[in-house]
Amino acid sequence: MDPQNDTKGNAPAMYLAAAVGLLLAGAVIGGFVDPYLPASISNAKKGYQTGFDAAKTLVLNSSVGNFFKTPDDVRALSGTIMAIDQDHITFRLDTGNPFDDPTLAVRTAISNASTSVTILTFTSQPKASTSTAAFLVPVASATTTPASMSSLRVGDSIRVIASENIKALREFPVSEIQIMQK
Repeated sequence: MDPQNDTKGNAPAMYLAAAVGLLLAGAVIGGFVDPYLPASISNAKKGYQTGFDAAKTLVLNSSVGNFFKTPDDVRALSGTIMAIDQDHITFRLDTGNPFDDPTLAVRTAISNASTSVTILTFTSQPKASTSTAAFLVPVASATTTPASMSSLRVGDSIRVIASENIKALREFPVSEIQIMQK
């Protein structure tokens, strides 16, 4: 199917499938070919990582690479609470990006007296029609309810907002915690 003439909206799915295919191909090639090279050329233990890195570079430099790039300035993260220790909330990021740094998959948000806590409750809207006006109406809306730190529970889905760039920080102070109501 030609993405230029895609009338059914399948182009993003095609690009994503191509990116995943390139990633897997690179990992397989790196994992199976690299270990058989002479030791002076390659270390067999690095075979898988070499293939993964090559596939990652191919994907990030392709036309779908922007889907996987993390912005340089990150001030909000979403995740699932793993532990709560007074003002420290440890959570696992909810990300499907295979290129995210695995050492930053678990973060700790630190609250203080000025941290606001709210509960977000999402309500569904009627399904959109095919008219142009339907694209201007959100599919879901959210209402907020004030809450407190005692409202947080292990297993809750949260979104934390910070006033500084938290892209590479494992622990950071937050100005707001939003609890996503299920």
